[in-house]
Amino acid sequence: MLSILFLLSIQFSYADNHNNNRSLLHNNAELLGWISISCGLIANVPFILYVRVKRLSVKRLGGGDSLTRNLALEHKPIINFHTALNLIGFFTGIFHGILLVRGIDFISISLAIVITTLTISGILLRFAKLRTINQFNRIIHTHVILSTLLVILIILHVSLS
Repeated sequence: MLSILFLLSIQFSYADNHNNNRSLLHNNAELLGWISISCGLIANVPFILYVRVKRLSVKRLGGGDSLTRNLALEHKPIINFHTALNLIGFFTGIFHGILLVRGIDFISISLAIVITTLTISGILLRFAKLRTINQFNRIIHTHVILSTLLVILIILHVSLS
């Protein structure tokens, strides 16, 4: 995150005039948006596939099979990767929104709310210790409608920008 901000600050310092600076700002904001989307795809698609394969192996092979045990051992590194990359994507998305705050619309606001809700529920799911909080956050974080809404809002946001 700091390296991205550092690179952006270097580019801003070499801008010649106001128009060039505005164009540079828009280009950097757009780049941050694409980084955010890329982080989300890289963090979530493999994780969803991993969870599906893990469930299928337990259902078909049982809990004692070596493949099932190996998949269970890989859960911690995979969830750490999923969490870290989604946090990077969240913060780059937030910076993207801050840089383009003048062009805000209802789709962007809705997208920010859905991404923030999913991120907060994921953080609480990962680090909260109380069982009731984890159950509630698991419902929110794994809700198919919220995930589908997120994808639809991202597609609308990109296509209308």
